[in-house]
Amino acid sequence: MCRNVPWNDERKTTLEKIGELVRPILRNFMKDGIIIYGKNFATLNVHAFCCHVVDDYKRFGSLDEFSVFRFESFLGWLKSLVLAAKYPVRQIINLYSTFLLTGTVRKANTIVNEFTQEYSEHPDFIVISSCGDYQLISRIRYQSLTLRTDNHRDCHLYIDESFVRLSKIVQQVSTGRVLLFGNKYENVTSVFDEPVNSIDLGLAVCSNLSTKTYSWDLQLIREKCFAFPLSKTGSEWAVARYLH
Repeated sequence: MCRNVPWNDERKTTLEKIGELVRPILRNFMKDGIIIYGKNFATLNVHAFCCHVVDDYKRFGSLDEFSVFRFESFLGWLKSLVLAAKYPVRQIINLYSTFLLTGTVRKANTIVNEFTQEYSEHPDFIVISSCGDYQLISRIRYQSLTLRTDNHRDCHLYIDESFVRLSKIVQQVSTGRVLLFGNKYENVTSVFDEPVNSIDLGLAVCSNLSTKTYSWDLQLIREKCFAFPLSKTGSEWAVARYLH
């Protein structure tokens, strides 16, 4: 699901920067493809992707925001509701109506598929402990981003031009304010330098966490990162920003 990111000057600048960075790379890909595979390589799809997708990206935002993949995925889910050859439409209507009322669908194999609503503005979280006016949160979902402190899949962020590892999530009970605490990676290097520097594309090798702990308001979160360890000790990580 796409995040409901407001269309402001910051986002417009980011889209322009990424778009102009990617445009020559896509066109070189098409030119090299023609040289290697011949003119038949330049099909309508290749031409549209290499020559026009950047303009669409700068106009509409993340490709997920105007692609039709979500409709294809939903169609596949609808087809999975058909359990017999007789009366397929009736089966879909009955099971989908059940889903709208209960949020779950029970299929023939008795496995329950759960569907969780995503919140764009108000966070949904799980509290693990409380102390006075503050409570510690183990997991939080905000603007379709899931943040956790107990696994590396959901604790890496990009904030204030820095790669960050999340260490604690705290909410002030009296005000509802949510704060994120974490440490910045002080050593950030590129994965590759040609044809462009990988850091400009959001890919980096990060190590050496800061001893100082920083804090941010939840509303400042714009980007989450995918990360996987490059060492057994977990001291070095390959990190990729979710740029959209």
